[in-house]
Amino acid sequence: MYDEIKKNIINNFFNTYYLWSCVLTKNTVIGDIKNRCPFEVETNTDNDILTMNLGDNIIIDFNLTWEKKVNVNNIVVYKLVNIC
Repeated sequence: MYDEIKKNIINNFFNTYYLWSCVLTKNTVIGDIKNRCPFEVETNTDNDILTMNLGDNIIIDFNLTWEKKVNVNNIVVYKLVNIC
């Protein structure tokens, strides 16, 4: 049952608003997720694992895959390329 909930959150929330986001800091995306999400959200120090607490001891982890690129101005940009 939780796999279906996780898939729904990925398809209807993360993929809709955040997949392929390009940002200067990962915290920009994480902060927006925390702002929009109705559930408690925490991440690890690298912002690669997002833990969502749905209540009633239902906790789901999401793995975030970031692509790191350096643009022509030598500015590091992070792109969120996968959420699973």
